[in-house]
Amino acid sequence: MLNTFLADYRAYVTQQQQISRDFQNQPTWQQRSLANIAASGHFAADLAVARYADDIWQVPHERLN
Repeated sequence: MLNTFLADYRAYVTQQQQISRDFQNQPTWQQRSLANIAASGHFAADLAVARYADDIWQVPHERLN
């Protein structure tokens, strides 16, 4: 079972090392941060909670605009 949890640990460590290098290079970090924000799409916490209320919890709620 431990192997299941650690199956991708090496890839995780490698990626964290890359993140640390990128953070040291501020132009690269800023470029990647901006690209991540631009690719994230629309997200609203109120909408997410409303969807949970409808789809998962199935409880009545007041819809916010």
